[in-house]
Amino acid sequence: MDDSTEKRYYWVLLGMAIIIAFAFQGSRGLYETTEGRYAEVAREMLENGNYLEPTLAYRPHWTKPPLTYWAIAGGIKIFGQNAWGVRFYNSLAFILTVLLISRMGTLLWNRQTGIAAGLIYSTSVFPVFAMSTVSTDTLLTLWTAAAVYSYLKASRTPDTRDARKWVLFMWVFFGAGFFTKGPPALLPLLAISVWHFTFRKPWRLFTPQGLGVFLAVSLWWYVLVCFRHPGLLGYFLGQELVARVATDTFNRNAAWYKPFILYLPALTLGAGFWFFYLVKTVFKERLFRLETLWAHLRAGQTGAFLLLWISIPLAVFFVAKSRLPLYVLPLYGPVVLMIARGIGDHVSLKKITLIAVISAMALIGSKGLAAQYPRKNDMKHLLSWCRRVGGKDVQILSYLEIKLYGLQFYLDGNFKRLADETMTWSDARIFPFIRETLKKDRTHPYVILTRRRYGHYLEEKLIARKIKFQSYHDKFWELCLISPEAPP
Repeated sequence: MDDSTEKRYYWVLLGMAIIIAFAFQGSRGLYETTEGRYAEVAREMLENGNYLEPTLAYRPHWTKPPLTYWAIAGGIKIFGQNAWGVRFYNSLAFILTVLLISRMGTLLWNRQTGIAAGLIYSTSVFPVFAMSTVSTDTLLTLWTAAAVYSYLKASRTPDTRDARKWVLFMWVFFGAGFFTKGPPALLPLLAISVWHFTFRKPWRLFTPQGLGVFLAVSLWWYVLVCFRHPGLLGYFLGQELVARVATDTFNRNAAWYKPFILYLPALTLGAGFWFFYLVKTVFKERLFRLETLWAHLRAGQTGAFLLLWISIPLAVFFVAKSRLPLYVLPLYGPVVLMIARGIGDHVSLKKITLIAVISAMALIGSKGLAAQYPRKNDMKHLLSWCRRVGGKDVQILSYLEIKLYGLQFYLDGNFKRLADETMTWSDARIFPFIRETLKKDRTHPYVILTRRRYGHYLEEKLIARKIKFQSYHDKFWELCLISPEAPP
């Protein structure tokens, strides 16, 4: 492939990645609970100016380091308080990951394989829909891909001094990954360590400089907040590490068979139109056999490194009791590289590009359709319904709803969670709050939102207290509208 042809394909790859990343990225409303939770934490950071101590519903929220919240807050600053702003960081991370995967394919084999890898990654179902969802995983995938790329550059650099420089970059990116999601960021390091010590590279992997950079990037925030809040270290170790790995505390698919129906389909069927080539590569190379891994490993072949990159972290995810499909997104990169290598020398780039274009059109169309057919957990749609019922100035309250963080985000924080009794998650008791509120403000309509199954309880209580209201409901939610003239 000559340089002009290569540049042309790289421009096609970059253009396709940009279009996929930004098309309809803000059209769909924020989904509960994950998207709403991340968005609201970032919004509260912007509101209160405290970027070091995350809060959710104005209560301390320590489940993740703040880097993802900072990225979301940056998008909100640029594009406003909407889904476009919230998801902007994911679009950037996706584009950069596509370019990294492409460069990795070129580094490991040749330019054609690299371009194919970028086209496959950018038009696969799994990373595209992960990029459309607000979470830490797309950003984490960028950091881990950058770390692995840095290690591979070090491995293929004859100059020991240059190799040390790339190892230092590797530790920077692992530090950024740890500052994004904590210990899961280090899982690819297990594969790197096995590979490195098996083949005894002429330079050290664990250097004082590298470890120092990693600690400086990753741990300063943990040290700071643990110093400010005694007892927080116990929470991080007990809840965010031990409980997630060894217990079902978070109620996230702990059954033994869940990895088989969550992780394996994501890493295989998530290839979309490329699934056929994945299956073909697996059977052609007999990658389903353990003997193949040992043979590749003994020979020091690149395929063995990719298999280690997938299999070692995946084994940890299988053992851990907290499981969600997006957890394995960082492992999709090596899957793509295997597909690209399997077809790179046998399928022309023109055909690969044609498949990528068709896949891109299908993915963009799916993103657009998702915005047109809102689901019950679409908080933009729920807010729109509340305002159709009560008018644009309606004050929205919830009854027996613990979360609805996305709704709170859209309401700029002006949202109260009510319960019959004082609860750790509630803002007030429902009827004392309503009486006091209506005494002070008779000019605004109020909508009390609850799930359909709690609707009759709410109606009975309102009737018993002689509060006039109108009820509206759909398949999932019930709204009780208290008009301004209703007596307290």
